[in-house]
Amino acid sequence: MCLYVIENMRCRFSVSNEEKWEGWSNTPFVNSVEEKIIEYRRKKAESEVVAEQRDEADFFNDMQPKVVQTRRAFIDNYCNTPIQNSNLFAVKIDEVLPSHLGELDNLEDASTYDENEVWDTQIDIESVDKALREQKAKERQERRLARQMEHAKRFERRKE
Repeated sequence: MCLYVIENMRCRFSVSNEEKWEGWSNTPFVNSVEEKIIEYRRKKAESEVVAEQRDEADFFNDMQPKVVQTRRAFIDNYCNTPIQNSNLFAVKIDEVLPSHLGELDNLEDASTYDENEVWDTQIDIESVDKALREQKAKERQERRLARQMEHAKRFERRKE
């Protein structure tokens, strides 16, 4: 099989060589070689340009906004009652209060004076101040006694 391929190639070369020798004075062979060289150079230049374009980083590609259509939800009025256009701030006098609130009607203002309930309304500020001063004095006395006891313990340790 290899021989057959080689023989076919020889035949081709021989045919092409014969054609070349027959048309020696013609320049199409030279033109075709020059054209092929020009074509090769053009393709190489194009491939270099394409390679350069691929190598260039597109820094602004990630900055383009992505347009996403928002989802829309349709909420149907599940209540079949018609909507009434009325003043929401209007006072309705004709409405009746519920029966369990009826006991509020008998509310009376008892303006009687009761000595037992007066203590929370009349606070003697002077007595409160006096009680606070006594409490602070007691706390100071306790701190002073604690310092004296600590001082006495340290003094006894130094003597020993």
